[in-house]
Amino acid sequence: MKNIIDDEKKLLEQKLMEANEIDLITDLFGNEDVENTETVCEKQMENKMSVEDLNQVDSIVQSVLQKFIIRSKVGKEKYGTDLDRNDLKVQDWITHAQEELMDGILYLEKLKQYVNKINN
Repeated sequence: MKNIIDDEKKLLEQKLMEANEIDLITDLFGNEDVENTETVCEKQMENKMSVEDLNQVDSIVQSVLQKFIIRSKVGKEKYGTDLDRNDLKVQDWITHAQEELMDGILYLEKLKQYVNKINN
């Protein structure tokens, strides 16, 4: 019985978080954009890719998709969770994204300096 109550509580918390995220998006972009975003998301969910679809994309897209899958598996093993988690708030996801992008800029700067050094 306790497990059922805990599960219902988690589901309610998730719904509340989603509602707060929609309210935040509505505040930022207006109601029409939220409705459009929800429609686009629903259409994307309906149009799931098949294995046949994956075979029809070019080799670069296939390579990137393969890397995403590998990265997902490594992340799951390393952190014990994945992006389907529901314990983070919107602000937490934004912070994670900022940190990842900052790391990417540092890597690009390192490579830029390396290339400049080789060319000079």
